[in-house]
Amino acid sequence: LKYIDHPDMGAIPGDLTFLDRDTDGKSDRIYAPDTKGNIWRVDIHDADMSKWTLHKIASLGGTGADARKFLSKVDVVLGKTYDAVLVGSGDREHPFETGVVDRFYMIQDRFTGLTGGLICGTEASPAACTHAHLTDVTSNAYQGASLPANTHGWYLTLRGGEKVVTNPITVFGTVIFGTNRPTPSNDGTSCGNLGEARLYQVDFRNAGASRS
Repeated sequence: LKYIDHPDMGAIPGDLTFLDRDTDGKSDRIYAPDTKGNIWRVDIHDADMSKWTLHKIASLGGTGADARKFLSKVDVVLGKTYDAVLVGSGDREHPFETGVVDRFYMIQDRFTGLTGGLICGTEASPAACTHAHLTDVTSNAYQGASLPANTHGWYLTLRGGEKVVTNPITVFGTVIFGTNRPTPSNDGTSCGNLGEARLYQVDFRNAGASRS
């Protein structure tokens, strides 16, 4: 794992996601989200490790309300025009934290071959994806419709204090993930119970309501 190293990289507490893109029985890519709100991809198809390449494909963190952490692994759905990279933010180590706005994301990785650089921006000036490259589906999911042509994915903003606490898994077009939200005790002065748990099931392509 010494090849997964970059000055912008935070800690990677979640499991890595290995992908066999050309289905030859060998891993070609590694996806790794970190505690700074970044998503990384390592291209490892070459047997010569000196030729492995690291790409920061998304930068979704920051400070204050944007201090998102990815503690879970990503799920990846292979496609013809893009691979959908799915992950949610949430600091499980601080379950009562309510100041960070956590979200669930789908990032379109359009480099569906064995190599490829940063996936947002323009062809002449590629860049890591930010919220400006994604469609906000929080209040307007694209039910049965495609996302706008110029988007590179979507994000769903969770309620105050709500955090993703499970690894996402996608089954028959539906991505499933769990969240937890702290709730006040009876006297309203502290968090005195295990909080409110929710299970989400949405279409991975557009965050529409699942039909499964």
